[in-house]
Amino acid sequence: MKLKHKTLIALGLTLVLAACGGGAPPPPSSITLTVEDPMGNFNAAAYQVGSGSWQPLSLSGTTTKTGTFSLGGQTKYGVALRCSSLVVKVIQATASELPNPKLECSSSTPTTVPFTVNVSVDASLLASGDSVCVNGTGCLTASSNVSIGLNRLLSYTA
Repeated sequence: MKLKHKTLIALGLTLVLAACGGGAPPPPSSITLTVEDPMGNFNAAAYQVGSGSWQPLSLSGTTTKTGTFSLGGQTKYGVALRCSSLVVKVIQATASELPNPKLECSSSTPTTVPFTVNVSVDASLLASGDSVCVNGTGCLTASSNVSIGLNRLLSYTA
């Protein structure tokens, strides 16, 4: 009878241990935001847990700054970063999707994106010598259809 009892305990322990293994690890209980800022353009950061209110987030460091906040049992969060020139970057994610976000506030080599702006103007509005310009650059002689190729910094400004 004793052997049967020990076998049942060993079998039960094996099943419990097997159930604990495998599967995805639980999401973190806190989030650490990392900001790369080699040119010193960082101004402020904020975070949101769940659908709560936005709170200021203190970051420490020089060219690489970090700040951590608790999720308080929630999984959804948001972080917002404001750099100079009113550049704002916002992330909304879950702790499983993005456990430790990393953003760049400035870099020594800005990223540019090539694109074309197509402008159509009614011919009756054009006069001799008119030009079409996008943001004061890329000017071409005006005609009813003008395509202007540009390279601009990749950022969203608010």
